Amino acid sequence: MCCLLILSAITAILTVAYFYVPIVKYYIKCGAFIFNYLFVCFGAFIIILVSKFTSNPQDGSVIRTVFSKYWQRVSGFEDIEIDGKEYLEVDGKGSRPCVFMYNHQSSLDMLMICSFFPKKSIILCKKSLKKYPILGQYLTITGSYFIDRKNSSSAIETMKEAAQYIKKNKLSVNIAPEGTRSNFKTPELLPFKKGGFHLAVQAQCPIVPIVIPNYPTAGVYDSSKRSYDGGKLKIKVLPPVPTEGLTSEDVNSLLEKVRNQMLETLKELSEENRLMNLPKSEKSE
Repeated sequence: MCCLLILSAITAILTVAYFYVPIVKYYIKCGAFIFNYLFVCFGAFIIILVSKFTSNPQDGSVIRTVFSKYWQRVSGFEDIEIDGKEYLEVDGKGSRPCVFMYNHQSSLDMLMICSFFPKKSIILCKKSLKKYPILGQYLTITGSYFIDRKNSSSAIETMKEAAQYIKKNKLSVNIAPEGTRSNFKTPELLPFKKGGFHLAVQAQCPIVPIVIPNYPTAGVYDSSKRSYDGGKLKIKVLPPVPTEGLTSEDVNSLLEKVRNQMLETLKELSEENRLMNLPKSEKSE
């Protein structure tokens, strides 16, 4: 009985602190995020057992869709709006090769993107992720391609194989061209890696840029200020950028074109999200 009273008191204190003490709210939401990450890993482990290590890009779509919806609710995001969702299915059926490129800021990105990627899609990621328990096995069985950044010849060969694979199986590929988390406090992008662009050119498939607003600017998350307010978020999918007829000599100009489009959109979208998440009292002013 005594333990129950103590637990009730702690719960009551944390509940009040959640609404009135920002740093408490931050750590509670971060804790919920980590808990749900482990929950997703458990789901991935179940898929690993069921699949018996047979690579099938469809296997990953179920867990991505189901758990991302659950994750979205408990992580404090009321609504995630996708502007330009029609561009996710270039032919209306999702049965064509395509390279999706999105800006990468933090682990929250996985929550954002997993909820709307087409079913027939795989992930292009760095080889080091293959060594991560559960995550590495999950990426492997869902047909992901791993790039060895330290070995340029291996990376080039992998791109050729990946290009043939997505064309043959009519798959889309998801990639973060920055190569790592940016962690910027303002709407900026890191320099883009060329790998994804070489892949798109070799496969002669379109690039579909996806822009996620800068979290601190949007007012939904800022680790430097220990702020995690959540709220509404609008993500923008840009029109496909064709690569038909392009060669490796066009990769640099293609990279610059896509990066400029994404950076311009990122700045506009981040401000739009900031205004969208303003308190009602400030909106009326």
